[in-house]
Amino acid sequence: MRRALVLGGTGHVGGAVLAGLARAGVPAELTYHRNEARAAELTRAGHVAHQLDLRDAEAVRALIASLAEPPDVLIHCAAHADWRTFDALDVEGWDAVQAVGVRAPFVAIQALAPRLAGRGGDIVLCAGLSAAKPVPAHAQAAAAHAGLAGLTRALARTLGPQKIRINLVAVGILDGGTATRIGASFARDHKRFTALGRTGTAAEIAEAIVWLALENSYASGMVVPLAGGI
Repeated sequence: MRRALVLGGTGHVGGAVLAGLARAGVPAELTYHRNEARAAELTRAGHVAHQLDLRDAEAVRALIASLAEPPDVLIHCAAHADWRTFDALDVEGWDAVQAVGVRAPFVAIQALAPRLAGRGGDIVLCAGLSAAKPVPAHAQAAAAHAGLAGLTRALARTLGPQKIRINLVAVGILDGGTATRIGASFARDHKRFTALGRTGTAAEIAEAIVWLALENSYASGMVVPLAGGI
């Protein structure tokens, strides 16, 4: 039986991914940072929740090592939101965004890969649309998204011989979650420039993530934009 670990499972997309995994009959564990109420809801739904600060690399490694049955599906949906502008951002803010957005998945993959030797597995990372398109974004977020895209392409080569596939979804503006903080004018522009003329839903993003994690057998190293055709 396949098993999954979702980093950032209490978020808008992470929760939808867990619902999709449940429908597919895949047991899943998740990490959360502060949202204990949502983690409790997901635990009651049958998932296993681990409180974890993804900025702590050693804690990430310890979690992977502690799992009695290593997951063959790893999904990263976590991000550290810092909405400060370029001129106001400090080094601590920059580091926190990179630690959660890029370093944590790298550390988790590095810790998990040896445990998947001979078995294979699937890794799906989640980033903003700036991972794939030249769209407006805060510098700290765009750097993390670009880092994930580079990590995906590099690790596809590194992990391919172990039959581990890795792909990245680059998500456009959604109708909930952190997207609600971008501002009404930005959301209107996004809708105007998309082929479909609307924002997306977490369920739509989760559908693609779950497919890549469970059904895909050949694609690896791909950066897939999910943004309604922008």
